[in-house]
Amino acid sequence: MVSSFEFRVLSLETRNPKPETRNSKLETEGSMPPKRSSGGKDPVESVIAAGQRALEETRFEDAVTEFRSALRIGTRSTEEEALVRCRLSEALEKRSLYREQLEVVARYEKPQEFSRLSERLQMLMLIRLGWGYSLNDDIPRAIASFNQAMQIAERLSDAAGMGACSFGLGRAYRNFSEVRIARDHYSAALKHYRQTGDWRRLAESYINIGYITAYEGDYRSGVTSINQALTIIGDKDEHDLLGRAYMYIAISYDHLGSTSKAVESWDKCLDHFIRGGNAAYLAVNRNNYADKLLWLGEWDRAEQMLQQSIDALKTLSPVNYGGALDTMAQLCLLRGDFDEADRLLAESLEVLTSTKTGEWVEVSTQTTLGRCCMLKNQLDEAIAHFNRAIEICSRAGDARWGRSHAPRLAYPESDAYCEYVPTVCE
Repeated sequence: MVSSFEFRVLSLETRNPKPETRNSKLETEGSMPPKRSSGGKDPVESVIAAGQRALEETRFEDAVTEFRSALRIGTRSTEEEALVRCRLSEALEKRSLYREQLEVVARYEKPQEFSRLSERLQMLMLIRLGWGYSLNDDIPRAIASFNQAMQIAERLSDAAGMGACSFGLGRAYRNFSEVRIARDHYSAALKHYRQTGDWRRLAESYINIGYITAYEGDYRSGVTSINQALTIIGDKDEHDLLGRAYMYIAISYDHLGSTSKAVESWDKCLDHFIRGGNAAYLAVNRNNYADKLLWLGEWDRAEQMLQQSIDALKTLSPVNYGGALDTMAQLCLLRGDFDEADRLLAESLEVLTSTKTGEWVEVSTQTTLGRCCMLKNQLDEAIAHFNRAIEICSRAGDARWGRSHAPRLAYPESDAYCEYVPTVCE
């Protein structure tokens, strides 16, 4: 069994800390239109302000409710509607509702709708469309959208916009396994966010640079980078950021052999995702933690976590559902229940081969199938499964795939991960 190394990145759109002021920016990339003259406060204005406060306070479900209410009430201009849809898309993203986050801004894919927006709003909308494509696995369109937005940001000399585009490009290239290009973009984002003083994006950039550093095998430096993010976050209730930071730290400590620190970090990770209400992150990390518990011999606790993970991922993420089935199959092998392991692995493989991004998760399932065949003395079948796993990893072009303890990388938001499998048969 190999230890899991699961990573995920979600965007935090750049935001202003005073959303309730009507003339302040809802995000540093753009501002709402001025308040119209009236004897009292406009109802939609109050709803938008409540939604922005909820977004700032990481109450994402409340933010979704408020922004949807604003659209039902009716916004006062084309620009205001576009901004509300951007905020709603961000809030939906934070709740791991990736298809919905794209749907609420998809109307601006149409040239006639897009052309009605000001240049600054076009930049913001392209950034949100880029994240929608990226988190729904349409990486080429995501890169094109971020690059188009970058051109506008540079023309406007908008540092926050350039930072957001660099950040989005970092995530997109990371999912293409172009980690060096991704690092360059994340480093560029750091430069822009230092200029704007956006601490959330600074922290998230450090987290992602830490992710890439760990991906390349330098786990200690990865932890150092993530600890910089924790210092920036401080005692703020940023459960989304803290959950991901502790996830990466836990997996890095696991690979460094610091089991007690890994377990402590996983406990913190799960607590933050529970408190933040992020079901996708929570389910993926329950699978991660359970994988470690298998190694520690805590099989009953691992089974409980895995069942929770499987139940959630079946509807949230088909590919990661296939991955969780594989982990449960590993537990069955440890218990000697070959029939149940075969059933779980067959379902895992069916799910993964029917999904366009399932090939990378298939590496782990093929490896477990190989181990299962070895235990049943079916050596020819075992070799075939291992060769399939090695073939997938070889295509990734990463020299680390032959290491006996190399990491598995997961992106729950994109249903894509890769496990570099050791050479287990001669």
